Formats: sequence, structure tokens, C-alpha cells
Amino acid sequence: MGELQKTIIPGVHAFAEGPYVRPYLHSGVAETYRLGAAALAVRTPVVAVEGPAGSGKSTLATAIAGMAEGVPLMDLSAFSASLIDCAAALLGGKREALPRLMDNMAGEEVLFLVDGPGLQTCERAAEEILLLLQLVGKPASFVIAGNADAIGRITRHDGIAVRQPVVVRTEMMRVEETGGYLAHRLAEAGIQSEVFNVEAATFMGAAAGGCPAAVNAIARKALAAAHMAGTRYVGLAEAEAAAGQVQQEGSAYDD
Repeated sequence: MGELQKTIIPGVHAFAEGPYVRPYLHSGVAETYRLGAAALAVRTPVVAVEGPAGSGKSTLATAIAGMAEGVPLMDLSAFSASLIDCAAALLGGKREALPRLMDNMAGEEVLFLVDGPGLQTCERAAEEILLLLQLVGKPASFVIAGNADAIGRITRHDGIAVRQPVVVRTEMMRVEETGGYLAHRLAEAGIQSEVFNVEAATFMGAAAGGCPAAVNAIARKALAAAHMAGTRYVGLAEAEAAAGQVQQEGSAYDD
């Protein structure tokens, strides 16, 4: 495989949507991460992560949940079926349908990771969580990613209202942090070489308004353009063209 394929193709995947990467602790999330992890360490029942769309709520919530040592983690956002369907399968004795769900309930306590946008509705979320608590029958804590309204609906629900949440908030990164963010995402994909020059990174950060998810969308298109042009580097021209495409398409930015 040539140097181009070794860099560009993994690079595109480095900026794929999804929270399952180690977060880049820029100025907008570093304190959020510290506070959330500290709250979870002392077994705070509910740690909620809120913030603007695309600011990395899901990524940070996943990282915070991963800091809980010795506690089984049940990632509810990993299930394509609704939680009610999962619970119904358990109640019906269909253990083989949900082996991961059952395995994660084996510990003395359970930590639930709840990604608000992944649930069917905020209204059903609280009901589903309460049902799962009844099924588990043991101490449980929650890390919730979502907007303030979604978090409020869950934590104010009858039966969970006493579980006062520690709410931490993500913010956008500064434009000058974009280069570090891009390098971090590439390093997570095993790419240590420079791909985006300073001008390209600065422009991408400004065009994205400091939104990490928007930077990801621009980076994917810029890397794809670089691949088509037969180069392993992204300069200002590729960044400008990619940002224009993203804006024209009105791409939705996920966390």
C-alpha cells in the first residue's frame, strides 16, 4: 500500500461520526471532563453532560463513563432496538437475544451510559430506565449525554427525581485549538505525520465555529478531495472547498 493510502484512507475514518474515540481535551471540555469524572468517582447517581449540538457531549460522556473502575458499563446507545424491547426480551426469558445486556448485569452495581439522541423519545427514556432498574435489582448510576430538556425529563421523572444530577457542560473549542484537535484525531487512527497545514486547520476551525463535529465533517471531505487529487496533504484550497460543500449540503453535525 502506498504512502497516500496509508495516510488518507485511515484519515477519513479518523473523522467518522461517533463517540467512541478518546476525547481531545480542549478548553471547552477539559474542566467538564475533570468534574464529571470526579463526580462519578464518588458514585454520584447521575452525571449529565449537556452543551451545544456537535460540541462532543456523547464523546465526553463515553469517556467519563469509562473512568468508573470495577463497575460494569452498559452502553444503552449501543442497542438498535428500544430499551423497552430489550426489557421485554428479558422478562420473556429470551436470554440468548441479549447476551451483552445480561453479562453487564452480573456485577454488584451497574453504570448506564445514556445518549439522549439515541433514545426514541425523551418521554419514554425515563420509563425505560426505571424498568431497567427494576430488572437489575441492584445499585445503578447513570451518565447521560443530551440537551438540558432531555436531561430534565429523565432526572425529574417520578422515581428518579431524588437522584439529583451533577450537570457538566461542553463548549466549543477555540479556533487556535483546531490544529491540535486534528492531530489528535489522526493520531487515534495511527497517523503521526502532518496532514493538515496550519492555514487549513485555522480556516477549518473558523468555518466550523469551533464545533468539533463540524470540523470532522469538513475534514472528511477535505481528505477525500486530497485522495482524489493524489496528495497526502490538505492545504487551504482543499479546506475551503470542503467547507463550502458542507455548508451547501447543510450537513447535520453529531456529537
